[in-house]
Amino acid sequence: MTAPHSTTRADRGTTDGGNQKTIRALIVAMNSAVRAVRLYPVENTAVQKAIAELGACADRVRESEGHCTVRRVGDYLFVNDTRLRLTFDNYAAVAAL
Repeated sequence: MTAPHSTTRADRGTTDGGNQKTIRALIVAMNSAVRAVRLYPVENTAVQKAIAELGACADRVRESEGHCTVRRVGDYLFVNDTRLRLTFDNYAAVAAL
């Protein structure tokens, strides 16, 4: 049995450009942090900076929406109920995650 499909803001077409910008920043920061952790030990300054930026981006999402959940459904990434729109700027980060 499958769960009933819930309609998201992205499906209803009510997402705004500012929200997409915040979500893109979060995904790019997540990709940067993952790459930094793979290359250097956690104590490294570059890793610490990438993790701090990821935390700041997650805080911005949480402040605007009350929580911050990243999930993958099929080929799509969602932050909370908003589907991330792929652009040339964020395609590499999304593909890597």
